[in-house]
Amino acid sequence: MIRRPPRSTRKESSAASDVYKRQEGKHLGDIEINTLQRVLWLSDFFKMTELQDICIQHIVPLLSKDNVLIFLEDSFAKINSAALSESSEIKDCWISLYQECLNIAAVNIPFLVKVESPGLHNMDSIILEGLAEKAFKKFISNVNSDNGAIIDLLVKYKKMSNPYDLLEYETQRVHEKEKASFTAENAVPTLTWSLTGLKGHFYKDSGPFLVFGNCWELTIWSSQQDGTVTVAIKHDKVRKEEIKNSQVFGKLSGKSANAVKLSERKDGQENFMEEDVEAFPPQCIITLASLVRLVEFEPAGEGSFQIASLIAGSKSRTTLRVFQAEELVTTSGKLTVELSLKSEYTYSGILTYISRNFNWLYHHPAIRKLTKNQLLTLLKHKFLNAKTEEDVVAALCLWCKFRISR
Repeated sequence: MIRRPPRSTRKESSAASDVYKRQEGKHLGDIEINTLQRVLWLSDFFKMTELQDICIQHIVPLLSKDNVLIFLEDSFAKINSAALSESSEIKDCWISLYQECLNIAAVNIPFLVKVESPGLHNMDSIILEGLAEKAFKKFISNVNSDNGAIIDLLVKYKKMSNPYDLLEYETQRVHEKEKASFTAENAVPTLTWSLTGLKGHFYKDSGPFLVFGNCWELTIWSSQQDGTVTVAIKHDKVRKEEIKNSQVFGKLSGKSANAVKLSERKDGQENFMEEDVEAFPPQCIITLASLVRLVEFEPAGEGSFQIASLIAGSKSRTTLRVFQAEELVTTSGKLTVELSLKSEYTYSGILTYISRNFNWLYHHPAIRKLTKNQLLTLLKHKFLNAKTEEDVVAALCLWCKFRISR
């Protein structure tokens, strides 16, 4: 069995440790990983940084669905310990172990849920939320993948009674987390869109550009009827290679008027280009948290925040912000738009689950909790699992009934 010496940082036994204590007589892996773990904790106790790094490098290839939860929760505990903050070198190697554990656990969620692993239901909420995000991110590339195991886990852990409640909770969580992130003092916007000629009636688009490994297109237009200006986005079906090899990509790099310029990331921050991220497949549900700031009118740290979903590869656009056209009078038709974006995979995964199980969820009273954007996204989804058109109409009527009564 895997043994542990005393830790340098004293804390209460974690859920993963409790699982380990019940593993008497069982092997979580071969003898190598047992020995490596003993050496790892000894090197931690004696603060031997280089040895810790070597042990973790050798442990990672031996991680499996049978032992990953122990290393996941313990690496998380170590990262957050007070003693660890004194040495960034130790922190880096433990973060590496934590990320590898998240990746392996995310792929094996169905197995872990099926065997009812005790460590899965007793883990820290931060770990579970990160695990769910990783799992949905991996499964989103396959529209036919079953994410029911992750939903069941989240519903049980969060003590929700149905997916609609879970979606409402996730909406609140994303709103609090991402808005604080976008408006932080050191926050860097995803891109800047510099526009000219915004006078009278206008309609301008950015052309396709790459962000987070996917192709997007921004549009801004004015409405003479209500005097508003709308900024919207859509997911573009153009492939990365086509953008890189095209002349239009130069325009989008900020070399001409009306250009979209991607921001440069600071050290330690995620790369906006993210070439290793798999492109969203057509008809998958995408959710974006966004903050749109009109530079000429709003100071840094302010802007309009929202969460909106859209269908990958569809022609429809999702509105990011609407403002009054009269504000452009003072800028002579020039406008600089700063846009912060973040893909929300758990949010998208819950919506996808509702769509796939709409045949029994369409008449649930909690459907009233759906926002207008959420409902429209479901109705536009090609893979909406409805037995008949009457079921869709019934769901829409039920949603409208609750809305009118409010």
